[in-house]
Amino acid sequence: TNSVIDINVAQTGMIEISLVNQMGQQIGTVFKGTLAKGKHSLSLPDKINNLPAGTYLLRIQAGNKALTEKIVVQ
Repeated sequence: TNSVIDINVAQTGMIEISLVNQMGQQIGTVFKGTLAKGKHSLSLPDKINNLPAGTYLLRIQAGNKALTEKIVVQ
């Protein structure tokens, strides 16, 4: 099954979403590119679907704003 992340983009622009482990190491990039203002559903790449069980962070960088979301892989 594919995992999906829903994000709401405040303004059109460059978005970068990276996956970080609990030690703060970047594991990979989920998405990098331009998204239009509004709601988007992004499929997480297979690399993320096959991670070992545990807690990870999604770091979402949009312009000068950064947001971190915790995700749990079971």
